[in-house]
Amino acid sequence: MLIDVWDEPEPLGEYEPELRRQLPGIDNDDAEALIGELRIDQWVSRIVAATAVQQKRIATLLWQLGDKRLRSWLPWLGKQQWTGASLLLFLEFWDIWDRRPHWWASSYWDPGLRCWRPTGRPVRTSLSRDASYKLVQLRLNQRPYEVIDEAWFDDWNELELRSRGFPTFASFAVFRAGFKPGENWKAHLDSDTPDDFDYDDADSARDWYDSNDWRDSWDW
Repeated sequence: MLIDVWDEPEPLGEYEPELRRQLPGIDNDDAEALIGELRIDQWVSRIVAATAVQQKRIATLLWQLGDKRLRSWLPWLGKQQWTGASLLLFLEFWDIWDRRPHWWASSYWDPGLRCWRPTGRPVRTSLSRDASYKLVQLRLNQRPYEVIDEAWFDDWNELELRSRGFPTFASFAVFRAGFKPGENWKAHLDSDTPDDFDYDDADSARDWYDSNDWRDSWDW
């Protein structure tokens, strides 16, 4: 009987380095993404007053923030009082705010030129987290794109409300949201006008808006 003899090659005899492949697994990015997704799901699950549909949408919007911003948002969000509807409105409103750069406008009083001037490049953080929470709470019955009425920006710009205590449009939007339709909000404006503005205190004009709001740590 014939016996076939097969000579087993040496361990490195048929080794080809260029054909090496790593074993399938989860790389660092995938691992971080998985951890982030689990963290979001756990956080959202603690919102008692939220439907399953709302929770799913909230989780999606949080995920879209990105890991860096999310690390800053979640501790702050956890300190507020939410229902599924109010948190969803807040997140959807911020998606709109991000796409309305003209709303980010802010101004300061230039004592040399004796006029209001734009504060450099508009930044979305002219609306702080605390201010945005207050704004949304005042507009809970509105749709996300109605939280800020576009007509408010026209009022702020055309009526020169920078000199009436609102150096940013965001600060005026929060003020304006506190009034019902048809209510005379103009009667509640600061009594100062451009003609009798206290120019001696002009350097502090930009401080009308809380300084903490300007340095809000959103980690954009």
